[in-house]
Formats: sequence, C-alpha cells, structure tokens
Amino acid sequence: MSEQDNNEQPEAEGSSLAPASGYVDSWQPIETAPRDGAEMDVWMKAGYRDTDLRFRNGLLGKEKPVHGCGVIWVTTPIQEATHWRPRPTPPHNSRDQLPKVD
Repeated sequence: MSEQDNNEQPEAEGSSLAPASGYVDSWQPIETAPRDGAEMDVWMKAGYRDTDLRFRNGLLGKEKPVHGCGVIWVTTPIQEATHWRPRPTPPHNSRDQLPKVD
C-alpha cells in the first residue's frame, strides 16, 4: 500500500462511517445539485457555507422571514456557489433535549 493510499479518505456511502439515516457528508459539484426544491447546504467561492438553499424556478435561493411581511425569496448567484451537500439529519429527539424554561 502506497503512502497515497493511506491518505485517501474512505467513501462514506456503504462504509461504517455513513450514518444509518443514509446521509452522506460529502461535498458535490454544484452542477449536480438537485433541482427539485430540496434544501441543501451550499459552499460559496468566498469560503463560507450557506444553509437551507434550494432551487426554485431555476434560481438558487432561500426564504427569509421579514418582520410584518411574511417571507421573501432571496436569490444567491449560482456563479458564486461551488459545491453542495444534503442537509444533515437533526439529532434523534432533539426537542426532548432542549432545556426546560420555567
């Protein structure tokens, strides 16, 4: 086995590293992103991750709440996005683990 083989990351899908939910934590080229309205994390050229974006009518964006107006659709230039990944699955019973407020 070469040194290069030792440094390769195992593929998450089908390995023991993949969570039971089927979630694969691997960034994929933005060109392969689903266009069916599914929310996803997106990596931007500027070096940050934007969350809960999706394609709607061919545009990449997300809904943002506006006080007193409901929500608006805010687009993100697709040229600024480089990669995407599915949203992670929330922890099991995450609502049960929140601190109780008296």
